[in-house]
Amino acid sequence: MFDYIEVFYNRGAAIRQQVGRVRQRSNERRLKRVTKPSTGSDQAQNREMDMSRLKCSAILALAVVFGIPAIVGGRLSAQSQSARVSVAGPRPLADAVLELQQRHRWVITYEDTYRDYQGDLIDVTMSVHKKYDPKKPKIWMNPQRALVFEYPLSDTANPQVVVTRLLEAYHAIDHGIYEYRLVADGTRLHIVPAASKNAQGDFISRRSRFDTRVTIPEAERSVAETVSLLVQAVNTASQTEIKVFVIPANLFSRTMVRIGAQNEIARNVLVRALEATNRKVSWQLLCMGGSDSKNCGLSFVVVE
Repeated sequence: MFDYIEVFYNRGAAIRQQVGRVRQRSNERRLKRVTKPSTGSDQAQNREMDMSRLKCSAILALAVVFGIPAIVGGRLSAQSQSARVSVAGPRPLADAVLELQQRHRWVITYEDTYRDYQGDLIDVTMSVHKKYDPKKPKIWMNPQRALVFEYPLSDTANPQVVVTRLLEAYHAIDHGIYEYRLVADGTRLHIVPAASKNAQGDFISRRSRFDTRVTIPEAERSVAETVSLLVQAVNTASQTEIKVFVIPANLFSRTMVRIGAQNEIARNVLVRALEATNRKVSWQLLCMGGSDSKNCGLSFVVVE
């Protein structure tokens, strides 16, 4: 849990959305309980509702303990000729991507850059973990930054144009600390690292962790198993420590796919696996900073 404090700390918008969905399902089931007599099926549903309440409570507890610094807002009006995304937090680009994705149902994946240089980060270890173990790495985060981005509604016919302008707006406020690039893959857009400072403060080129080439034996597996196997292959080949953090469990476990790869770019293999779900699935790869920058959490979301 300690290794992924920052993932919780930065996902305020996603936490609020998940809490809202859990509450809505719980309320709907509560209404069913009072409108018809209890049966064996109802009792099972009641137990499921209780579990939903527990999940909701756990999510809220994590939000309280780790904080929700991100502020997400925007404006989208049929009468207006433009739209606005306004975010503030340690990861304004990631939050802006989530807002665009939710607003337009675009699939835009996001991958954190490498944040090795501690001079650009803030030590938040004691603020999020009072009983810090000195044997473990400290927790380093970006300072809070605000990003306001406007785009013409006419550009929404071409998502790549909008996301390209989003990157330009982000680079303008970031003052050259981190650089990202856009990779277009059919209807999917991928925001990946391009350059950042190393531990010594030298600005160097970067490559996406999912640009790593992997080899996976061909076989029929669930999407969940395929993702797990793919992440293991990336970790081995790139010396990264990616862990699968959040997945749509039912969708990934029930969807089977026959897939293999021979020295293939990991991102392409992952996209093929996700296409088997017949759903729009996106992901965000969030990584720690400072000496723990190889430690990353991979989360998936169904874009609906």
